[in-house]
Amino acid sequence: MPDLNDQHKEHIDRDKSYFTGEPQRKLKQVEGEEGEAEPPAEDAGDDEDGDKKELDSDVSEQEEIKVPPKELVELDRLKYVVLAIENDCQIAPVGAFKMTSQHQVRRNEAFKGLDASQTLSLDNYLHFRNV
Repeated sequence: MPDLNDQHKEHIDRDKSYFTGEPQRKLKQVEGEEGEAEPPAEDAGDDEDGDKKELDSDVSEQEEIKVPPKELVELDRLKYVVLAIENDCQIAPVGAFKMTSQHQVRRNEAFKGLDASQTLSLDNYLHFRNV
């Protein structure tokens, strides 16, 4: 799957429709594509900031870089939903994690894995969620 496009989190969270199976179907258009001009992001005080940046060599160039908005396609929504399900529904073998005396969940160093006969039984797995 492609990298997660998290620019449209709110839109994806509100969307309760079914997936259509068309990965390139556009769910949300970029505002500038339909002929709507985006307002320029320039200030009247650019000259002062520009002079300051020239004097300060420590000013980061990354502050000036804006990521252009991408359109939301169904594949982006699918990726977001799959990652949300993976986050909420992880399983772990019994004994793989332990609770320390400070009430912290840590990996169990003594856990060597399940036997081949134990891997097929659901009784040997627990629901695991990040604390």
